[in-house]
Amino acid sequence: MSRGITPPTNRSTSSDLKRRLTDVERKLDRSGANVTDQGQPFTLAGSIYTSNSSPWTPYTSVELVRIITMLGTAGSTTTTVTVSINGDVYQTINLESGIDMAKNSMSRVLVPDEDIVVVACTAAGTDAEDLSVILQYI
Repeated sequence: MSRGITPPTNRSTSSDLKRRLTDVERKLDRSGANVTDQGQPFTLAGSIYTSNSSPWTPYTSVELVRIITMLGTAGSTTTTVTVSINGDVYQTINLESGIDMAKNSMSRVLVPDEDIVVVACTAAGTDAEDLSVILQYI
């Protein structure tokens, strides 16, 4: 006579599900999986010049994780962009002669929904064109 498989107890099922969930969470943490949103508060089309963006306030508190700065045409001299939070310069990005893109990863900085972020082109590279700055946040 053969014996059937006995059903698992609730306790063993619960502990098995917890273990599986923990394994999935660890895999997600290792992969760095998180949702990254983007804001693009500043663009200058054509020949660039020194200028400030309009103030930008996040709709909810966010953490800035990266600043991407791009030029459609790299200048023959350095183009400098600053990102300020509440009037204090947080990050300065220099696009040297001939460089048309920079991705600046940073330690995360919390930007509460009442803070004001301003992007500024503080030095316009000679013959540089089409500046775009993207703030990536989570």
